Amino acid sequence: CLYRVESKHPIRYTIREGDVLPLLVGSGGRVLDAFSGQEGEPYETIRNTYNYISIGDRDPQTAGISAPVFGPGRTLLGALTLAGPSTRVDAAFLERMKRPLLEAAARATRAFGEDAFMLDVAALNAGAGN
Repeated sequence: CLYRVESKHPIRYTIREGDVLPLLVGSGGRVLDAFSGQEGEPYETIRNTYNYISIGDRDPQTAGISAPVFGPGRTLLGALTLAGPSTRVDAAFLERMKRPLLEAAARATRAFGEDAFMLDVAALNAGAGN
């Protein structure tokens, strides 16, 4: 984790800046793996949709959604992740957050100097209920 914003809710999912997490579980790790060339599913789907929702993958009581951020030359720089306790951050909430998260990933990608057309399209598709 390179940067985080702490929730104001008394019950929250906490990861500290600098924490190292396994890549093969959780939404962030799966997005990083997908755009680092991991083959098969769910990685093919992640590369097509530019996001991944994880519920109970890293921890049975947490859920999250992640999207990639790219730099010049479409170099993968990282992933934006929204995560929290699965009692509050459920599947319906994560579906509603798809479009805003993809839009934020597109803005971050543009801020790093890369075209974000593919993230813009993914955000539009997510808003269409896909």
